Amino acid sequence: MFLAGAFAAVTILVPYLRGNLCRTELVLTHMTRRRKLASQLLTLIPALLIIVTASEGTGQDSRSGAGSASTGSRQEKKTEMSWNDILRFARHGSPTPDRRVEKSDEEWRKLLTREQYTVARGKGTERAFTGEYCSSHEPGVYACVCCKTVLFDSREKFESGTGWPSFTQPAATNVISYVEDTSYGMERVEVLCSVCDAHLGHVFPDGPGKGGLRYCINSAALMRIQGD
Repeated sequence: MFLAGAFAAVTILVPYLRGNLCRTELVLTHMTRRRKLASQLLTLIPALLIIVTASEGTGQDSRSGAGSASTGSRQEKKTEMSWNDILRFARHGSPTPDRRVEKSDEEWRKLLTREQYTVARGKGTERAFTGEYCSSHEPGVYACVCCKTVLFDSREKFESGTGWPSFTQPAATNVISYVEDTSYGMERVEVLCSVCDAHLGHVFPDGPGKGGLRYCINSAALMRIQGD
């Protein structure tokens, strides 16, 4: 009787124990797999860090290079003007100068020779091929005869054959002011010293430089400062 009861109990417990054993093995198997996966991920972390660091460095180098190129481009645009720039300045206002020099008419007469005053303050024009700097190509810079502001560089001077000193670009964008001139039945653009409003001459769109400009300037409105 006792043996029969024990056998019955074992018959019931064995399937139960087998089920629990299977579940236990399954849990252990999953845990083992997770440990292996975690171990593999840990070995990959250094490699991932190297890749991320390299990518960030490349991005910074690219942005830095673009910034340098952009800065260079802006500088080039600032110094190289075209005829469209001249027309825009003449119609809508010229760049603001760094300073202003203003004197009375009497003061200008005392500072300048008769020819300088006639040209620079009276908007006169010297006769062609008579100006001091017409055929001069010595190194240096050319300043306004009235206020000594540097206006042109001798490296931008060229032989135009017109009888007046000719330049392709000013020394800086804001040293010249531009005014539409319709005198004598012509449509021209007058150029003035932006610091003291001295008349310099006119600018035309037939120059040899990249901007295609020819600044036709009176020698009497200029003074040359010798260079090396």
